Amino acid sequence: MFNFFQRTPKASPAILVVPDDADQRTADDGSAATATAPTPSNSPPVVSANGHATSQAAGKTSADYTPDASIFGLADARRAMALIASAKPRALFFIAAPRTAGHAAAVRALLAEQAAKIPPGDAVAVVSSFDDRRPLSILRLPGPEANALAAGIADAIEMLSVTIPAAFDSDSYKVARLALDEELRSGHDNAIDALKRRASAQNIGLLRTPLGYAIAPMHEGRVVAPDVFKALPEGLKAGVEAKLSAFEAELSGVLDNRTLLQQDYRTRLRDLDEEVASLAVRASLAAVTKAIAAREAAAAWVDALSADLVRNAALFVTAARRAGGGARAPVEIAHDPALARYRVQVMNLQQSSSPSIDDPDSLERASLCGVAHVPPPGVPLTPFSLVPGVLSRAGGGLVVMDARDVVADFGAWPLLNQVFKSGAAQPADAASPIARPAGMSVPVDARLILTGDLDDYRAFCAADPEGARAVRLIEAFDATIPMTPDVERAFASLIAGIVAEEGLQPVDGAAIAVLMHDRTTTAGAASLLSTDCDIIRDSLILANHHARSQARVVTSAGDIISALKRRARQDEQMALPGRKAESAAP
Repeated sequence: MFNFFQRTPKASPAILVVPDDADQRTADDGSAATATAPTPSNSPPVVSANGHATSQAAGKTSADYTPDASIFGLADARRAMALIASAKPRALFFIAAPRTAGHAAAVRALLAEQAAKIPPGDAVAVVSSFDDRRPLSILRLPGPEANALAAGIADAIEMLSVTIPAAFDSDSYKVARLALDEELRSGHDNAIDALKRRASAQNIGLLRTPLGYAIAPMHEGRVVAPDVFKALPEGLKAGVEAKLSAFEAELSGVLDNRTLLQQDYRTRLRDLDEEVASLAVRASLAAVTKAIAAREAAAAWVDALSADLVRNAALFVTAARRAGGGARAPVEIAHDPALARYRVQVMNLQQSSSPSIDDPDSLERASLCGVAHVPPPGVPLTPFSLVPGVLSRAGGGLVVMDARDVVADFGAWPLLNQVFKSGAAQPADAASPIARPAGMSVPVDARLILTGDLDDYRAFCAADPEGARAVRLIEAFDATIPMTPDVERAFASLIAGIVAEEGLQPVDGAAIAVLMHDRTTTAGAASLLSTDCDIIRDSLILANHHARSQARVVTSAGDIISALKRRARQDEQMALPGRKAESAAP
């Protein structure tokens, strides 16, 4: 089917097969185990293997049996599927069962039982790394702790939106800022004034011009005109020029010192701003810091977060000014793009309680691995640039897929196989679903469950013999089971269970015998009973309707025969080409 498939899989001890006899079970030590099929409280089996009512069943009805509407072999299937809960993350299973509604419901129920037994694993929390070379990081934390971290950081950001602007608007900060400003101004002005006084004492003027400062010769408080200066004797002119050069050099030093003063001012102002912001940041993150102190990676990330918040405190001040100094609504803060880098996204939210079952909407990369909304160049990624897919969203739970869908989709199985081998899913680019943004991947811990019948399993193995070796087969339910006295008792209890579930009237022993005989086929010397309970249920409902139309309070063998004939006619009609077209019409 696919050109990348190679050879058929070899036999492997990974294949688990439920015994053909669903009620003659074998204990783990190889000895025969006691059958657990429900038995009537006061009588032997109601029917025999050949489908005829026994003399011991005379006068008995389905009301005399313990109701049990479960599918045949349920206990064996439950034991076989127990391996799922104990398997390591990223295990792959094929659950084989007949394709009937009853079997599908039973498989689903058993998978739910196994999923509930899987201990919660670490959740995947996506956070900003505050490093342009690697914009996003992954934190692995227990589900409740990951959710608490995300909520705690969101609360801290909301708090900082108030406390940081308030801190920078406080009187203490304003006084400290004015002191720095005055120190810068006075330091520069004092140096200029001192130079100006010394130059004036030697008839050299320090002049302020639109372009800066200038040095010029002075006489009696006035600048000497250029033509007058040129007319001076050479000796006098040389002395003045020497003074001019000396003061120009000194002025250059003062101006250079001003640059140093400004650099020092900016450093001290930054230190002041960081000191003020750090007080607010430490207070807002105190609870989060304490809660994750024992988680080394998470604690290191909170330290990096704290440092980035302090450095970028102006984001909160600017936002407050845009809001006119008023309080911002929580929803506005939560959706502020400038603050998105500080959010925490927990990808597998289901890990907050216990793993569960999930199904993909489709088998495309975007549905399985998630989507990455890659921003324009120059715009950093944020944790919410990633939208989780079913494989990461399921956490350590179960992802269930129909084997026919997987085989039919050309790219699904290679993608799944690669993800479960590597343990990481690479999301699709939102702008180009077939592309994978470089450097972005999300850990996957889910267990993959493929479902179908044995023919589907053979088709799956034929499609990818090499890949199928990693998939463990669990044959949960056989299509037929050998008829034994224990199975006969279980069949009677099944009838009683369906009658109770559907609110039907009792069914007599002869009717049960007829119904069993209709569902029995001969294979050599063995009698086999179908495990498809759907047809049995439908036949009982039709027979019940027929009996009530005849004003009978107990469904008889004749009612069952009438129901079976009606079903046969319906099947024949559905097989006609015209009928098929009619049934397919919307």
